[in-house]
Amino acid sequence: MRVPRMSRNGGSEAPFAQNTLVPYGGKVVRILFRAWDEHRRPTYTLCDRHNAQRNVAANVPHAQLIDEMAAYARYAVTDTVALAHTALMTIYKRQWDFRTGTVWYYFAHPNRNVAVGWLNQERVMQLDRSLDPVLGS
Repeated sequence: MRVPRMSRNGGSEAPFAQNTLVPYGGKVVRILFRAWDEHRRPTYTLCDRHNAQRNVAANVPHAQLIDEMAAYARYAVTDTVALAHTALMTIYKRQWDFRTGTVWYYFAHPNRNVAVGWLNQERVMQLDRSLDPVLGS
């Protein structure tokens, strides 16, 4: 199954595939069905992530899902984060993972050729010293 990639201008090169995970309303849901509106833009029917019989929303426009992805991401590109016991790291890339339903960030040290690599949002939140009183001290 081909999973579409986000383009640099914030749009998508292709509509999202069915049975992939996207954020909607603050939670991650599954795309049950894809249709096309009168302007040939994709719209989606969304269902619960674990129960396809439970529909969440219908006729959700593609642009709204793009906006939901941006809102779901806790960190932005160029943000600087203190990860656990490392120096401050900068986010250079961010992308949505349609298979697992999470955001991935690419971290590197801004003044050195040292990279942490790709970390998912849940792991970054565990390692972020500003969010953990034990790591922050």
